[in-house]
Amino acid sequence: MKNKSCPLFVYAIPILMGLMHSAVFAQQINETQILDIANYKNTVTRDSLFTKLIKAKVYKSERDFYTKAEIAFNNFYLIKDTVSTLKLFNLLGTIWVNNKQLDSVLKVKQIQSLITKNTPLAQKAIFESVLAENLRHKGLTEQSRAKSKKSIGLFEQVQDSSYSAWANEHRRLVIDNAETNDFSTIIKHAFAGMALYRYQKNIPFLNKIKSALANCYSLNYLFEPAQVLRNEIILDSKATDNNRQLVFEYLNSSLDQKLQGKFNKQAYYLNYATAYADSTGNNFLKFISYNSYLVYACQQNLKTDIEKYYRLSEIAYNQLQHSAYDKLLYLDVQGYYQYSLGNYAKAEKLGLQKLKLAEAFDSKEIIMETHELLALIYNASNEKEKAIEQENFLLKYQNATKLDALKNQLIYYQTTFEIKNKDLKIVTQKNNIALLGAKNKLKKQWLIFGGLGLLCLFAFITVLRSRNFAKNKQKLQEAFTQDIINTQEEERTRVSLELHDGVGQQLMLLTRKSKELTDPSLEILAKETLENLRSISQGLYPILLERFGFTAGIQDLIDTLDENSDLFFTSDIENIDEQINVNIALHLYRICQEVLQNIIKHAEAKSVEISVSKTADQIILQIKDNGKGFNYQQKLLTSKSLGMKSILERCKIINAKLDIKSAPNKGTAVKVILKQLNSNKKS
Repeated sequence: MKNKSCPLFVYAIPILMGLMHSAVFAQQINETQILDIANYKNTVTRDSLFTKLIKAKVYKSERDFYTKAEIAFNNFYLIKDTVSTLKLFNLLGTIWVNNKQLDSVLKVKQIQSLITKNTPLAQKAIFESVLAENLRHKGLTEQSRAKSKKSIGLFEQVQDSSYSAWANEHRRLVIDNAETNDFSTIIKHAFAGMALYRYQKNIPFLNKIKSALANCYSLNYLFEPAQVLRNEIILDSKATDNNRQLVFEYLNSSLDQKLQGKFNKQAYYLNYATAYADSTGNNFLKFISYNSYLVYACQQNLKTDIEKYYRLSEIAYNQLQHSAYDKLLYLDVQGYYQYSLGNYAKAEKLGLQKLKLAEAFDSKEIIMETHELLALIYNASNEKEKAIEQENFLLKYQNATKLDALKNQLIYYQTTFEIKNKDLKIVTQKNNIALLGAKNKLKKQWLIFGGLGLLCLFAFITVLRSRNFAKNKQKLQEAFTQDIINTQEEERTRVSLELHDGVGQQLMLLTRKSKELTDPSLEILAKETLENLRSISQGLYPILLERFGFTAGIQDLIDTLDENSDLFFTSDIENIDEQINVNIALHLYRICQEVLQNIIKHAEAKSVEISVSKTADQIILQIKDNGKGFNYQQKLLTSKSLGMKSILERCKIINAKLDIKSAPNKGTAVKVILKQLNSNKKS
């Protein structure tokens, strides 16, 4: 019998089925991997995974991944896999928003109907975040804010700080509300967003929210906390070679210095801004940096710098596409340059052109800068009426800004104090829980001891030792809790003693200035704000001490007072940072601050000498003035001021000796001697 050969297709069918099965299996693996990536809560971790997958050639690029993710999204939608569809929608949503595709997707796919009461809260929260960002891109600000708040509310129920979308919504609300200077909303969302970004270790976005908050602080004359944030951003940006961010932070720092009248520091930051702008090769960054330096040079009448930065501004501007903002800055360049040459008619024409464009641009800051230029032009051309008109416009704006700033500063100090007080309460609560646990454990061990009293001697000794151990632990917990409570009480006392150390001086100056205005309500509000502020605990740790130590902090305090008073200061400060801990540094700083403020307010002195020295076993702080002096003992008994009492209390806390010598018309000498130097060294 002959063998019959099988047709070729008989062999081909199993092969084709195997290939099809392999293709389906490969697709399943691909979709599973895509879903795994979609489950990542933190975009930093997700981006790191992308890099690894691309290096491993699993995907050609991020674009390749998102293309395949879109295919998977459509497949899941068709088979009505609701959970997987929502996960991929939340993953792809931001990409679609940026590419202006989301509206088209939503027209084809009915995503909203997939959200049910059984949908996980986190998925709902991210979904609302995607919709909020879409509305924001379309310019529907109020609707986008409502969606952002809804998203945040859902995340707060989830209570998982790993979600990047949670932090992103806080950041977006900070930026949105910065336009209207809604300070209470800004600071609430900024603090929450920064805490989340720190937890997620997302430094780039942490710096973005810090930058927005720093700008808000500056707008409200909170220059010190603003500069602290900017310094942190600068350090991070240098570590990551983010020169673009450095340019903006140095430019913003220079503007803060200008508003404080510190023109040498303004030039310092401008030099860094222009240097980093040059290193980027970015013509826009160059142009805005050169423009800022040119304005500074013209206002300070620095002829050489004027010519240099005018020429550089021209070169950079010619490389740009001349957007509306570019034209605004270019009119600024031309206006200031013509002003510097004495061509006041041309400068005025350019200034008025810029003002018209700025009003259309709807930027208060740019409008005010233009009025500043026009005021300079009219003063220089001796057009007094026009100059007064411009100056009054500026003064009206500044007064309104300072009035808002007073309210917002109060919010800032209330918020920071509440946060610090809340942290203390949390620590106290945790230790109370620990103490209660120790007591319950002791009670249980007593019951065990009673029940096992008839057992052998070995069992008796074992239980007794366990009881003693628990009792000792209880005592330690009680002592620790008492320390926490004492710390809390000391914090409240310290706040009342330090009330006028820093902030009060600025508010007193604003109160005096308000008397010059014709509107009595401004003076009343300033006084009321000052009184309200005095009732709030400052409780803020001097930031310069934490970052640079006591020596730098005290020198900065002297320099600041030297700049803002008529006193002649001489100082001889030895570096004692290695000999004292943070707590002692704070109290010494506050003592010095209180003494110097008393000299400025009461002594009527012409000069002040400050010295900090160290010996083998002592640190000596001395402050002398040639003022009118006073009867120290009588003042101590009769004065109602907290200042002198705060100095005495601080000396007791750090175990220091206080020696005050003063007499009428013979000046005052204050000496603080800190003994036991070795025991105060930092561990």
